[in-house]
Amino acid sequence: MFGRRIALAGAALSVVGSALVGCSAPGAPSAPSAHRTAPSPTAAASPEPVLNGVIATGTFTSADGRTTGEVVLTAAGNTVTAALQSFTTPAVGRLELQLSPHPVDVTCAADSWSFVMNQDAGTPNTWTLPIAVPNGGPFDVDPTYLRTVIVRADADAGKPNVDGCVYPALAAARLDWNLAPSHTGLVVSDHGARDHATGAVTMADGRPSTYTVAPGDTLEAIESRFGLTADDFRYLNPFDGAVTTETLRYGTVFNLTPAHRGAPPS
Repeated sequence: MFGRRIALAGAALSVVGSALVGCSAPGAPSAPSAHRTAPSPTAAASPEPVLNGVIATGTFTSADGRTTGEVVLTAAGNTVTAALQSFTTPAVGRLELQLSPHPVDVTCAADSWSFVMNQDAGTPNTWTLPIAVPNGGPFDVDPTYLRTVIVRADADAGKPNVDGCVYPALAAARLDWNLAPSHTGLVVSDHGARDHATGAVTMADGRPSTYTVAPGDTLEAIESRFGLTADDFRYLNPFDGAVTTETLRYGTVFNLTPAHRGAPPS
């Protein structure tokens, strides 16, 4: 059984774990309004991508040039497998593989909000994750929000690092996806505060960027405020377990920008 855990940077990661690092949300909060204009329909969503065969690839780079190789993500049945090819590293011991929504060159990449893949017995350079799990997983929705694969030595976790990072990365690879995008043309607009959707909105380039949950908010009312379907909202917030809960937590920040999906706001 796979679960989702949100932890501060520096806490131990579970088989599927996550750690949060700061990501500044642009813009200033806008005041709630009594405006009740009916939402305009958003662009029709494309079907969720079919996960079958090779779905993504990447080439590792490291600061010292000593860890190199390729990573290939392959989907079959209910499992995504990550395999390292032509891989070399001076590191010894067990390796961890992480999938992150942050760019490949982010500082402390291995500390970021990510999914840690579980390793197959007897295959030191192969990891797997189930596509569908009871409490949600990285492939439950369009997974193209995952931008980076990080490989690190498990034995290095928590050791002092000159860069101040908790988990030093041996190398990172940008993921190149072979999947047709879904929810193309999704445009989010704020149609005004309403009952159970009175939280603060930040703006960027004239469009809503984030929404902060206010007391008494409901997911249905928030979706109505921004003219979004439930699938749209989960597409924009693929990491957030609160999207699927009946009671929203006050102060939770949701993403409203397609370009920032998967990146945890501060």
